[in-house]
Amino acid sequence: MGKITYHAFNQLSSESGHTYKLIQLPPDVLSHIEHGSEPLQLKSSPGESTDLTLCTNNKSWRIRQMNHSNTVFLLNDLNINCMGQKIQHDSNKENEPNKTIETSNMLMGFASNSFEYELTSTPGSINADRLPIYDGNEFKPTGYSEKDLLLDSPVSKNQFYKIWYDLCGCEVHGSAVILSRKFVTDFLSVLIPVIISIDGAYSSEDYNLEVKQISELLAKENELYTPEICWSIFHKFGDVHEGKFKLKNIVITRWFGIQALSRQTQPMDCKQFLLLWKGSLPHFYNVPLDLEQLKGYYFKPTSTSVQYLEPSSLSHANAGSRIKELFSVSKEWDLDDFIPFIQEFIPTGKKPDSIILKYAKKKRMGKNRFVVCPR
Repeated sequence: MGKITYHAFNQLSSESGHTYKLIQLPPDVLSHIEHGSEPLQLKSSPGESTDLTLCTNNKSWRIRQMNHSNTVFLLNDLNINCMGQKIQHDSNKENEPNKTIETSNMLMGFASNSFEYELTSTPGSINADRLPIYDGNEFKPTGYSEKDLLLDSPVSKNQFYKIWYDLCGCEVHGSAVILSRKFVTDFLSVLIPVIISIDGAYSSEDYNLEVKQISELLAKENELYTPEICWSIFHKFGDVHEGKFKLKNIVITRWFGIQALSRQTQPMDCKQFLLLWKGSLPHFYNVPLDLEQLKGYYFKPTSTSVQYLEPSSLSHANAGSRIKELFSVSKEWDLDDFIPFIQEFIPTGKKPDSIILKYAKKKRMGKNRFVVCPR
């Protein structure tokens, strides 16, 4: 097959009405552009310049600038000439001002870039630090609504609500708030008996509970339990579908377990803690408990004792800083207890060892037990 020779030229001046940037398009973004019905959005947190995010209704991609060591030229293939460019004879402009030249196999540069933008899939984020904590007492509405928070958050709409409900976020008197731990615990302590009182099966795998019915019963128990609060807590501790929901019992027991453990200032015998945990559950709520449900919130000073460790108190700078902090708490960790505390630093598709072995040692202790310790 013969070679085709192209001649490349560059415009003497750039177009004043346009600025061209290069952005990589992963297959799912390209598919959305070609077939999606919803618009793409560019979002970032107020005052932040490092979290620029491209969003559809369902997905988010963090935008990162990748600098090139060389310049990249954007070229218009004049065989196709999508831009409708023409090349005129400069030397003959007095005699033949409108004469154009043959443009076969010519490339015309119209812009240059020293960088391009890379898109990386992200779950998105919500900055809830400035939101008030609502504990049921009177508070001064901020006027900053749930909708305002959505607009200010670098995350898609559907991902936003998943994070929002996980945070126990809600709108009260038109203001976005975070429900306090005690408020949520008290709510659950009323919710379970209400479900039992109507012969509702709290362990059912079916969507057997009516959102409207349960919300009305809860409002009779406590006027603070508005439809918005019920809706938010039902989503955090259950699956909601077409006006009905079912409970996620493991999420509920985990919540009560974390609250019970966080109140202990000293190490506690594991068996005694399980009894304490069981006693903290709502009356007649009989569900299985296992210390493994609380992974990511405790460490073991000894093989038979457990102590609370608040994950949000640890460094979020990098894996090395996090692991150093964990070893300042305990010099030896069971591997299964250690991994939840470093999960956020493990790249997608990578094994935990890819991070652990950079900063620590892993030792086999018996047939099926591994521990992590400093180098």
